[in-house]
Amino acid sequence: MTRSALVVLLIAGLCGCATRVPTEEAPGYREDFRRQIGVDPTGIDGDGFPDASDAPEECCKEEDPCREKHKVNLFLGYSTDQGDNGVTIGADYEYKVSESFGVGAFGEFVLGDFRESVLGGGVYFHPIEQVFVFTGAGAVLKKHEETKGLFRFGIGYEHEVRRGWTVGPAGYIDIEEGGKAIFVMGVNIGRGFR
Repeated sequence: MTRSALVVLLIAGLCGCATRVPTEEAPGYREDFRRQIGVDPTGIDGDGFPDASDAPEECCKEEDPCREKHKVNLFLGYSTDQGDNGVTIGADYEYKVSESFGVGAFGEFVLGDFRESVLGGGVYFHPIEQVFVFTGAGAVLKKHEETKGLFRFGIGYEHEVRRGWTVGPAGYIDIEEGGKAIFVMGVNIGRGFR
């Protein structure tokens, strides 16, 4: 065994990364291994390991009723408007039409060097499971000023921290009537449900 292999094994052992592989020589080990990784040790088909036959039949169809179709996010971040900055607090809702597409609405309040409220709706595209791209339209409401229309483009990442709960960065560009751009960056904390 080479020196580098010994170092890797030592580090893996110290980190708790090294695990034994279930074997027939270790009776009961499969059940212990499944408990360690948080899986029911009995399994539905009795072999102790999950496979396609262990999934409920209704979850294997094309339109998966177990998939979370609704998502609500709380947004915390900041906006910058040509040198002026403001704290941004908002929320959005998405209804997933399919695995890749959704429709939704958003609302935000900006407090700081400038104050405004932003309301709108749009379309979500999920090129991969945890990433979303958003495009939509809405209105900017400012005190003592005329309401202006806007187009919003954005992208974000949703890391699942617990079943149904996500957290991740998101960034948007709001282009108001007249071509003025506002950059919005922050963190989404979300909850998905059926």
